[in-house]
Amino acid sequence: MDFRKVKRDDWEFILELRNSLFKNFHKQNSPIKLKEHEKYMKTQVKNEKFWQWIITERNKDIGYIRILEEDVSILLKEEFQGKGFGTKALRKLGKQSSIPRKLIGVIKVENISSIKSFEKAGYKLKTLIFEKETKNKK
Repeated sequence: MDFRKVKRDDWEFILELRNSLFKNFHKQNSPIKLKEHEKYMKTQVKNEKFWQWIITERNKDIGYIRILEEDVSILLKEEFQGKGFGTKALRKLGKQSSIPRKLIGVIKVENISSIKSFEKAGYKLKTLIFEKETKNKK
């Protein structure tokens, strides 16, 4: 397994991953449109606190990993989930130069496979966040 830098040509692949896995995300609650994704990517590539890579296995793109500030997100194609690739990617990420000294992963409680990957990669549970939906429309 290896990383390669994200190119503009990878943005659609990343969007496909985002939209197929959004149910696991803390903030994205539904699929997003290409234009919204492109706007996000154009903004982030200018951000000096944003790092991103395509995860490859035998020269095949299998996923995406990024850091925004300290927040780590990892997305793997479904057929590569549950096979240790997430853990390997998280371990490899920690060896990259020029990334933040501290990394965090915000994971939904029901996303057991991601929790296990982060734990196996040496991440420690530090904070519990409680959330409640209100009847307010804002």
